[in-house]
Amino acid sequence: MAEKKDLSSMSTDALKSQLGTLKKLHTAIMVVFVIIIMLWVILGYWQKNLTFFISTIMLSVVISGSLIASRSGINNELKKRNNEVL
Repeated sequence: MAEKKDLSSMSTDALKSQLGTLKKLHTAIMVVFVIIIMLWVILGYWQKNLTFFISTIMLSVVISGSLIASRSGINNELKKRNNEVL
């Protein structure tokens, strides 16, 4: 398994770039889930298989939460650097 980079050793520009990439990834994944859920509702499939529909919604919530959590380390490091500058 590859070693995780120490965020404190990365440049601020690299952190901002990585944060931007994670935000774009999160947005793309959530757009896909929104489209899937909208199609379920519009086409009425949610009524035929309610369990699968609920599991799809829960999966989108869990994935969104994990993506937000993965960004928290970078956000905290950037906030720490901004506080040191001020």
